[in-house]
Amino acid sequence: MINAIVLWLLSIGSSILWAFYTRLKQAENEKLSAQIASLKSQINPHFLFNTLNNIYATVIDTSPKAADMVDKLSEMMRYTMRDTQQDFVLLEDEINYISNYIELQRLRLDRSVKLEYNCMENIPDLQIAPMLLIPFVENAFKHGVNSEQKSHIKIEITMNKQELQLSVSNNKVSIQQNMYEKSGLGIENTKHRLNLIYPSKHLLVINNTEKQFLVSLYIDLQ
Repeated sequence: MINAIVLWLLSIGSSILWAFYTRLKQAENEKLSAQIASLKSQINPHFLFNTLNNIYATVIDTSPKAADMVDKLSEMMRYTMRDTQQDFVLLEDEINYISNYIELQRLRLDRSVKLEYNCMENIPDLQIAPMLLIPFVENAFKHGVNSEQKSHIKIEITMNKQELQLSVSNNKVSIQQNMYEKSGLGIENTKHRLNLIYPSKHLLVINNTEKQFLVSLYIDLQ
């Protein structure tokens, strides 16, 4: 029951934060200071973090697993609301966000879903535009998970000198279209951001086959 509540909070929190982030970036690009102030007032971070801390204190003795989930969610929310308003963030922070997201997803997945996640151990002291990788990871979970079908998600993050390499693949399975019918917008927006921020320093290859969806992204972070 506690795990279900935490997962529900994760779903609601992630949706709110992503909507907040998207609208805030749009407002910043358009230099509408009044709109930015309005957007910021819609979310009270102190309330969110205090609520999560209270849940953590309640469940840490009875359910360490649920407490760990709350802790990861709190770290993700803090990063999203504090650091991602900058033009660039530390690569290590961005990858930690992705790792926390994947681990939270792993906790909710059925054992029939095969999830592989490989990431470099030594992350170089480089910077990257925030929230640039997560749409490809989210897309894999949105379209690649069904306990009644063969579900296999593989995510790999590596470095070759100053070049970041992200590889994401998932089997295509049946999903509830009403839940994710607009999920493709995240990837389209990311393509646009890549072209603006790394116009001649990235390569994005998407292979959309009948049974699989594969993404290979290369970014020169130097």
